[in-house]
Amino acid sequence: MDTILENYRLNLEKETKLKIPKFDHLSFHTAKILAVLQDPGHSGAEVSGVCSIDNDDPTANKQKEILENLDIDRKDVLFWNFYASYGLDIDKLSLEQKTFWAEKLNELVNLMPNIVCIVSLGNKSWDGFRYFKNDKLIRLLYGPHPSKRSMVQVGAEERLISTWKNAKKII
Repeated sequence: MDTILENYRLNLEKETKLKIPKFDHLSFHTAKILAVLQDPGHSGAEVSGVCSIDNDDPTANKQKEILENLDIDRKDVLFWNFYASYGLDIDKLSLEQKTFWAEKLNELVNLMPNIVCIVSLGNKSWDGFRYFKNDKLIRLLYGPHPSKRSMVQVGAEERLISTWKNAKKII
């Protein structure tokens, strides 16, 4: 377990008094890519308690498939959520709440010495980046959400793969 990530998570839980999923055992603060989904709700993370591409759900499976097909080492990618807590109604968050979560994500980025790229996955994650300070001036890429529902949209899977190909070029 990466103690820097675990301390970040524990501090976030303490500060928010909300339940926050654990980081995957193969996640490291030294990752080069931060992949940011919207939230851990309605996913395998809700069952396992872990933000992981090993979860048994279509979103995790799609991400794992793409990383394997593109030969991207999963240790180079840290998966997380913009709104990191379970049970949030993202559509009803205030500007203050969105700014809070953006600041928490910026704190995570600042703990990552080797980060060169952030991949925002899905519209709700992307929307959150409007409030993100990006202290380290990291490249920010957008990809459609890897959920089964999103992947049935025309061209979505191709755009998602293209986003990951671009991330691989950057690292």
